[in-house]
Amino acid sequence: MVYTPLHLKHRPTDFLSVKGQDHVTLLLGKQVESKSVPNCIILYGPSGVGKTTVSRIIAKLLNDHPSGTIEIDSALDGGKDSVKQVQLDLYNYPLSGEFKTYIYNEAQELTRQSFGSLLNMLEEPPEHVRFILVTNNFDKIPLNIKSRSQSHHFSQLPNSLLREELSSICKKEKRTIKDSLLNCAVYSSGGSFRNALVALEIILNLQDCNLDEEAISDMLGIVGIPRLTDLVISYISKDFSKMHSIVKHLCSENLDSSKSLYEIQQFLMDCRIFLIDPSISQDLKSDIKSFSDRFSKFVGKKVDNFSMEERKTFGRILDKIYDISLDTEAHLHRTLNKEALFTRFLIQLATSWNGN
Repeated sequence: MVYTPLHLKHRPTDFLSVKGQDHVTLLLGKQVESKSVPNCIILYGPSGVGKTTVSRIIAKLLNDHPSGTIEIDSALDGGKDSVKQVQLDLYNYPLSGEFKTYIYNEAQELTRQSFGSLLNMLEEPPEHVRFILVTNNFDKIPLNIKSRSQSHHFSQLPNSLLREELSSICKKEKRTIKDSLLNCAVYSSGGSFRNALVALEIILNLQDCNLDEEAISDMLGIVGIPRLTDLVISYISKDFSKMHSIVKHLCSENLDSSKSLYEIQQFLMDCRIFLIDPSISQDLKSDIKSFSDRFSKFVGKKVDNFSMEERKTFGRILDKIYDISLDTEAHLHRTLNKEALFTRFLIQLATSWNGN
């Protein structure tokens, strides 16, 4: 039996199955139903949130016959020869069905000449032809192409929705997973459904190895909530040795420095929002419940029950770490010595204890 990865096995096949993009699928569904799909559609947004999937659903609904869909990888076939082939084929009707849909994946990679040729095709396209441009860099699509297209932005998926979807998939797969590890998959995804499924598959394969959350985080190439929480706790308790061990881990080969700093900053700001209104923790990108439980144990009091003065004090501490991380980020591309950069981050954290 051929094994199918989760991100392919659970790929949506209709608009109802596409999660978190109702603002896009509702209109497109109506347009397909009424056969009023525009000649050119641009689907843009971050990776792994359903752009290519939706483009294929549109093409399939317009014409389910294989000859009705032509997919082009613009990163590989974005040159003038590829577009010239499309121009030659443009007026040929599909072998069966009414419409022919050209899907340009990674459309931002099309050359200037190719965009020029595409513009000519969009001026007076045949009635049976539709173009769909899929991109994660909307700014690279020329204005004259945008002005002749209907554009739809795809959003990052909220953690609450990803958690719900991953739980549902685990049930379908008849697999169990700890909440903390499920949250780890969600947290590592960056709002991408595909990334979340890839992370979930890794975790399910490793779950029998009895690895803790930190080890799983290492496998996924992220700092992880436990270490981020320990970074804050060691800073507050002025535990230089513990803080050194955490910061040293940021220099490991499987971690991307830029991504690590992004994680730190996102976590700190999510904590700040949580201090203001704990009720919205489910909508934050970080696993705030895990942080809250660990931090509450450290201070001997639930974070939810902090007084206003305690919230202000803790908020100032988070702000201090955030500001130092920004300074580190500013020097990120000025050095090739990642270890020295994060050592500087550590020293700045330690010297800030004395206000220096």
